[in-house]
Amino acid sequence: MNIKRKSDTVLVMGATGMLGRIVYKYLKKKYPNQIFGTSRKNNTRLYQLNANDKKSIKSAIEELKPQYVINCIGALNGATRSEMKLLNILFPRILGEFSIIHNFKIVHISTDAIFPENIGIVTEKSKPKPRD
Repeated sequence: MNIKRKSDTVLVMGATGMLGRIVYKYLKKKYPNQIFGTSRKNNTRLYQLNANDKKSIKSAIEELKPQYVINCIGALNGATRSEMKLLNILFPRILGEFSIIHNFKIVHISTDAIFPENIGIVTEKSKPKPRD
């Protein structure tokens, strides 16, 4: 990602998760005044965001007015079926709706956890076969 204007802001959703913290840390170092992050827990340097609550999502987006949103929120193995549905299906759709309304671009980082562990190299043509 190459941020062209100093006024461009980037919101990293899930900035304390396994992937999100690496993305956030890298971008924050490169663009210290333009990168913001979210966390589900109260954190002094990040916006608190409840991915279950459309108002919480809308509030963060309306306050920051990002040009880019990087979605690193997702449910992994061990999550309940409803958590997986909410975070891996419904939440990205809500972000898609908000991106149209609030005019921002989304980078959605998906998971390869829907493929068997022994599949080898995964491509766009690979057939998903989740265990759970």
